[in-house]
Amino acid sequence: MSNKIIFSVLFACFHLIANVVVAQQKVTISGRVQDLESGEKLPGASVFIEDLNKGAVSNRFGFYSFSVLPGQYSIEYRFVGYKPFKITIDATKDTTVVALLQSDLLLDEVTVKARHQNPNMLNSSEIGIHEVPIELIRKTPVIAGENDVLKTLQYLPGIKQSQEGTAGINVRGGSPDQNLILLDGVPVYNVNHLFGFLSVFNSDALSQVKMYKGGIPARYGGRLASVLDIGMKEGNRHRDHGVFSISPVAGRLTLEGPIKKEKASFMLSGRRTFLDLPLRLYQNATDDLQGGYFFHDFNGKANWEINEKNHVYVSAYLGKDKYFTKYKEFGDKTNYGYSWGNITSVLRWNRKISSKLFGNATAYYSHFNNLQKIKSKDRNNYLYLYSINSKLDDYSLALDFDWYPALNYSVKFGVKSSWQVFNPQVVKSRDGELNDSYSSEQKNPALTNAAYLESDFQLLKQLRINAGVRADWYHTEDNSYYYLQPRFSANYKVSPLLSVKASYTEMSQFLHLLSNSSIGMPTDLWVPSTRHIKPQQGWQASVGAYLRPNAMFDFSVEAYYKEMDHVIRFKDGVSFFDSRQENWEEEVTAGSGNAYGVEWLLKKNIGKLTGWIGYTLSWSNRKFAEINKGRAFPYRYDKRHDLSILGEYRIADDGTDSKTFTFGFTYNTGYAVSIPDIKHHGQNIITDKGDHFYLGLFDYFQNRITYSTPNNYRMPNFHHFDIGYHLNRKLSKSRSRTWSFSVYNVYNRLNPWYFYNDRKDGKLKQVSIFPIIPSVSFTYSW
Repeated sequence: MSNKIIFSVLFACFHLIANVVVAQQKVTISGRVQDLESGEKLPGASVFIEDLNKGAVSNRFGFYSFSVLPGQYSIEYRFVGYKPFKITIDATKDTTVVALLQSDLLLDEVTVKARHQNPNMLNSSEIGIHEVPIELIRKTPVIAGENDVLKTLQYLPGIKQSQEGTAGINVRGGSPDQNLILLDGVPVYNVNHLFGFLSVFNSDALSQVKMYKGGIPARYGGRLASVLDIGMKEGNRHRDHGVFSISPVAGRLTLEGPIKKEKASFMLSGRRTFLDLPLRLYQNATDDLQGGYFFHDFNGKANWEINEKNHVYVSAYLGKDKYFTKYKEFGDKTNYGYSWGNITSVLRWNRKISSKLFGNATAYYSHFNNLQKIKSKDRNNYLYLYSINSKLDDYSLALDFDWYPALNYSVKFGVKSSWQVFNPQVVKSRDGELNDSYSSEQKNPALTNAAYLESDFQLLKQLRINAGVRADWYHTEDNSYYYLQPRFSANYKVSPLLSVKASYTEMSQFLHLLSNSSIGMPTDLWVPSTRHIKPQQGWQASVGAYLRPNAMFDFSVEAYYKEMDHVIRFKDGVSFFDSRQENWEEEVTAGSGNAYGVEWLLKKNIGKLTGWIGYTLSWSNRKFAEINKGRAFPYRYDKRHDLSILGEYRIADDGTDSKTFTFGFTYNTGYAVSIPDIKHHGQNIITDKGDHFYLGLFDYFQNRITYSTPNNYRMPNFHHFDIGYHLNRKLSKSRSRTWSFSVYNVYNRLNPWYFYNDRKDGKLKQVSIFPIIPSVSFTYSW
């Protein structure tokens, strides 16, 4: 802790020195970077002053500012997927410039240059960062043609798929709960639809996707592995616009437009699955077996520019999944159902306090809930009821500031307070004639306060630094924890074509995920840190080299090492549903972990063929005193080799018709899984009349499994090749339609989804659920 205090003091002194150095700067150029067609703000845009060979970057609301000596300057604005915009300014006094950039989707083939090139790669101090254009997400070939943010990210090195076909991600050896996933700045606590096969993020409602897997800035906190910052569209300020899409899985409708032209706009987007409709048509109320499933989600956002200095935003998300089965057998009746969902809402006020200072006030609410019910009644009216209802509510307030005292020098600082209420278990059961019932309910409130300070500056001509510190204070009813977390990253520009970067990050995480599965099932339960269960802590060091030999190619290689403490999991043979004890802490054990590896990424940015090839060589381990005799063992998502290829080939584009071919290939080492030596499962109930009946649906809740060694078996290597073909026709200036055809797993590789021991012969059997899957989808926009 003393070293951290010294670091913080030195950091504060450096700010004072820097303020003296920049005191002579007189003229400030500030403004916003926006989309020409919609008025959408463009965060992370590059603002480059050619005369000084220096630049700045717009913040998450598109605002930028820098100070220079009076004079004439040529400024170039760049953003991924947009045509560069240049302007010459005679800066004799403070000047405001709103830069309007044109999307390359509106340009012809000859005009399009670096479609996916990150203009900040060589100049920024950021390391381990990925920005993915929304248009690329829409074209990535996926199962059933329903494009997905998280599935596109899985093609990047260091970001691994939790399970085939699923949208869950594991980043650099971390677990799913160690990813901070934000939608318009609000944490989303369950990102899965359709039992994990789709994420909750509707790409038609999104404007930006940015992933941090290393060198995480001080303004982010609360997770160990990564930050995924997703922004919703603000809505078109100039004209009404709509998109309708339909795939074999779901239908989507998005509407946006001005509330008051140039001043206020809205965006509404909804999505619903069709999977329940065929079942409704063919099922009757008298059928012995009935079932159904559906999901839906809704995104909404509105914004109002009160004046040049004040801007108000409000946005919300609502999503829900529901699954049920009903069956009758030999006079017994069983009803079984899952439902789970998220609600997020946020109110935000931006203010341009001065030409150098930008402020943002935020109030948000995030809610996650899952409900599971089982009701079984036999022919003798023996009744068994079982329900679990887990909730998490998060209420937060935050103040964030961006200060730009000089060119190549910016400061971010802020505070945040969060009140979270965890309700990890509500269980109620009644055993009919046995007259046995049980109820358990827990509410665990927790208060987290945080403050951060980070600075990004050019220390030397070739050296750029980002240094910061974050302080977290976490308080529950019976305990408190305090953590000071330094963050540091640096970029040394060896030449105009080559940069070398390094970073060191410390993180703390005050909540844990108790998981009974690997695919984001609703039985995953969030629980808080307590007196007995300490917060997770971790640190990561990384180093990388970045090369841009020409405008066509980017190459990067990054190496990392990370350690994690106080990670938790169930004890051997235990699940959350085995015990009626109210103290869940007795069912888990805490341990540590480490992860390390090297990631390579080669990107092609220009031409008919664009895309990337990524490869990761990595290790990930866990160690628990009460498991495996205290010896380390490979983490489930320890994949030694991971190769991913994602490409897009523009076949033709004559201004009216465009044809695009996309493809993706994935190859990685098989998952590490635990094959049981002993398994006790199910529940055989005997009534007082001597009747027996078996509640097979209770297998999931009643299993007790014994392993010789955790993750003692390695699945076969995993690989598949996917393709897509997209035919777009421009029907008029504002109307177009697109047919998309895709094939998942072209060569029908039967990858194992899970293994089980056959009860008859005791042999290990493989289950594969994703053969070759063709699909077609349609999109109409106006």
